[in-house]
Amino acid sequence: MLIQDDMQFCTDGRRSVEFRMEMLYGHGILVLKAKSVIQTSVDGLIGRVLTPEQLRTLFGEMIYEDWAGELNMITEPAQLYKVESNKASSYLIFQQLS
Repeated sequence: MLIQDDMQFCTDGRRSVEFRMEMLYGHGILVLKAKSVIQTSVDGLIGRVLTPEQLRTLFGEMIYEDWAGELNMITEPAQLYKVESNKASSYLIFQQLS
């Protein structure tokens, strides 16, 4: 017998990370979750404005396609403000330009 249920994502972890980042860096930020290996190549880009295409070209599959069932990519140019990493993941903090 095949059971088909809608897949549901727990978004508590994402909300917790986004809330903490907003408390630290202010409103108007966008947080992307990436694999921890990204930290070795992203530091030189802090402060730069990146387009979605540039971000995909530079980091490809190092950035998770979705996070807790939601889009995990910038949709317009944004400035890379900060990167936080732990053993499992890195979080790219972007400031929106407008």
